[in-house]
Amino acid sequence: AANALKHAGISSPSPLTLAAVIDTLINQGIGGKWCAVKWLDAFHKEDGDVLESKVLKEFLEWKREAATKNNHNDPPSNGEKRTDMFIDLMKEDAFKLPLPLCEKAVKWRMR
Repeated sequence: AANALKHAGISSPSPLTLAAVIDTLINQGIGGKWCAVKWLDAFHKEDGDVLESKVLKEFLEWKREAATKNNHNDPPSNGEKRTDMFIDLMKEDAFKLPLPLCEKAVKWRMR
């Protein structure tokens, strides 16, 4: 995850960004069409150096779509909810993952 983020132009990712990528890798694995590492590599080739918040925003948009297109989230709403918690944290500017905001963001149940 850290190497993929470095390739995307983020040498010192925030805890939130690192958590979002690690969550995706654990949930969806490495390889295949919906691989987070491949997405981050492609993002760098397209956009070069950018702000971490821009990479994270676009990554989470991709993650939400990917969560409904693979067989790792059944039903797909589980993957959407996993992504939504990271989106909510990003909207709260919780890049350091403060505990109260994390507790607020994970109040959903798997189906």
